[in-house]
Amino acid sequence: MAANVSVYIENSGAATNFKYFALKVEDIAIQVARTPLQIPVPQASPFIFDIGSYRPSITLSGTLDDVDTGDSFSFNGSGASVDYYVPTQFQLLTAATDWVHRQGAQYVYILHSNYDGLSSATQYFDKYECAIQQFRCNLAAGAEQYWQFTLQFVMNRRVGTGAADGNGIGAQNKA
Repeated sequence: MAANVSVYIENSGAATNFKYFALKVEDIAIQVARTPLQIPVPQASPFIFDIGSYRPSITLSGTLDDVDTGDSFSFNGSGASVDYYVPTQFQLLTAATDWVHRQGAQYVYILHSNYDGLSSATQYFDKYECAIQQFRCNLAAGAEQYWQFTLQFVMNRRVGTGAADGNGIGAQNKA
């Protein structure tokens, strides 16, 4: 799959230069880990005790440039239109080491394939509050101007109500 720019990340508490990023993503994986307890009962079927706890995470994989291209994309995920910049390997590595969740809210925006930024009724995207858990990058063999990256976040449940509330309206079925 070719990389496309349909994932945006931001940190409201970051330095001005490293605050809004548009990522060239090739793969998005959302995982929800649950921990129900299985209680063994002698000579009977076990009892399953589930209190509803869960731990969602998201993993993004894609490509980073070695030098700044100056590419940017306008997106209004937080309500006002902001320019999100395609980061270099250095800039994303700096974000991975410097972004601290308690110093500012971090968000991941995933645009749906039918996203249309021209109308608030067709802004199909998911918004997650998150914190960077792990960052990995390696130099692409034979193409030393590109880095391959994997960025993992722990996150909350998707933000928003599913309506056009400025937090994305999620996937919609066609009528």
